[in-house]
Amino acid sequence: MTVKSLSFDNGSEFAKFHELEAALKTLVYFVEPHKPWQRGTNENTNDLIRFFFPKGCDFRKVTEEDIARVERLLNSRPRKCLKWKTPASRASVDELGLSHFFKSARSASRSV
Repeated sequence: MTVKSLSFDNGSEFAKFHELEAALKTLVYFVEPHKPWQRGTNENTNDLIRFFFPKGCDFRKVTEEDIARVERLLNSRPRKCLKWKTPASRASVDELGLSHFFKSARSASRSV
């Protein structure tokens, strides 16, 4: 699977973006602060996630199973930006060899 580009917030969790660029042979862009329309798919996905985990949700009480269930549901949902294919039908993070980039991000979010 070819990744054309990635857009990220300016958070410290993306400090190793150069490694991600090299691994995917793509470019990483950082959006400007307070301009969420620059990363529409991300904002849409955040809204979908908020359906399951509303603002104020205590993530210390959310189990790995809860997260896995939501991941399965969202990854089996067709997306317009994927020409109505599902994210699950595309190459996975594991298949791209990028698991190590996302494990540390998940651990960091659980400790908040």
